[in-house]
Amino acid sequence: MDFLANIGIPGTEFTTGIGSLIEKATSESLVNTDWALNMQICDEINHQGDGPSHAAKALKRRLKSDNPKILELTLTLCETTMKNCSRPLHRALGAREFLAEVAGLCNGQKGYEVRSRALGLIQDWGIAFQSDRSLAYSETYGRLKAQGARFPEATDAATTAFTPAAASYGASSSSSATMAGSGGGGGGGGGGVRSAAEAPPQTMEKLEEDLQVALVRDSHS
Repeated sequence: MDFLANIGIPGTEFTTGIGSLIEKATSESLVNTDWALNMQICDEINHQGDGPSHAAKALKRRLKSDNPKILELTLTLCETTMKNCSRPLHRALGAREFLAEVAGLCNGQKGYEVRSRALGLIQDWGIAFQSDRSLAYSETYGRLKAQGARFPEATDAATTAFTPAAASYGASSSSSATMAGSGGGGGGGGGGVRSAAEAPPQTMEKLEEDLQVALVRDSHS
């Protein structure tokens, strides 16, 4: 079945081990993000030679969904894998065809939350990979800006997790996990440093999600 997925037959994206996990992690039946499953997917991607390509195909398939819940879970998983996987995954998701799917969600037709998340990710990736023209992150970001897309306020924390120094392209899943939502992607802007008491509700929700991922990673180590 992996062979069918490798040659790109439609409908086979979820027949691989990683594809099956991604389908489960982005199921509309989930009440909340399954952080343990998301981190398992990152581990599998980092340990399998075909992991990045299989993940990209399954994620791309999910990004074609008309279900906002599936789209939100998929965008969260994209962010999580980008922050916890290495160069091969960055290359797979940095293809123009893949980023076109994410960019297509920025028009608001699938809802405000989906639009906000997609815009935030395009911006974070575009800034973080602006010096790497072999990937389409910066190109996609620049194109949407030229078209008048309104992005959230960028923050350093949102982009440094993807840079070569932080992502450590040779790193494996044994490195500390970086959590989705820890930066500004899709969550709106935020200038200076705030205390927890001063943080808006949206920020507190992100902090709680980050803590859940950290606890999951600690339990696996």
